Amino acid sequence: MGNFNSLGIFQFNSLSLKEKYEAVIFVGICLTTIFKQDYKYSVYSLSFFWVEIKYQKINNKLISVDAFIYGDILNKYSPDISFINS
Repeated sequence: MGNFNSLGIFQFNSLSLKEKYEAVIFVGICLTTIFKQDYKYSVYSLSFFWVEIKYQKINNKLISVDAFIYGDILNKYSPDISFINS
């Protein structure tokens, strides 16, 4: 396991699928999980960007780990995310 605490999106995107998954699990904050058709999608906050993990619902197989800053990917989660003021 590498040092994932200060990863930027470009460094994150250069990691292998396994390293991306480990980074998200170890330092990411899970915001929500949604289920659509045969897939489960979890969105995480990681430093200054977001990460979507896609799994097959039936066997929990990892399909993809995709980083993004904003856009349509984040929009599909907005009804399920509540932001808490601290």
